[in-house]
Amino acid sequence: GINAEYGEIRDRHCRGMASTAALSSDEVLAELQDMKTKVYLPSSFTEVAVRFAELLNTNLTEDTRDAFFAVLEAGSKNIGKEEFAYMSTKKVFVTCYHAKAKFHAEQQTQIREWGLAAAQLPYT
Repeated sequence: GINAEYGEIRDRHCRGMASTAALSSDEVLAELQDMKTKVYLPSSFTEVAVRFAELLNTNLTEDTRDAFFAVLEAGSKNIGKEEFAYMSTKKVFVTCYHAKAKFHAEQQTQIREWGLAAAQLPYT
């Protein structure tokens, strides 16, 4: 299920995240802006997914949530496309699914749909 999957993803990626804790909102926003352009590219998607999950776990605030959502929205077009690694897709959207309470109500509905769609993807 989605909870077991999240635990597995979280355990694998909670190591080595201390470096992200000291960023300012402006730095986070700049990184997310950059990710928004890279999330379309299969070649950089895996790297974006790792970084997105780290930032989400440490820097999701009222100031940054709309920028996080913008990256999700851009990336949502790739859910289920084979050239975008399924495990990376899961990392982005399942991680976000579990943080959805921090987003606006209308964003939560979308995040829930994307999270459930990503959770259906095979483990490859």
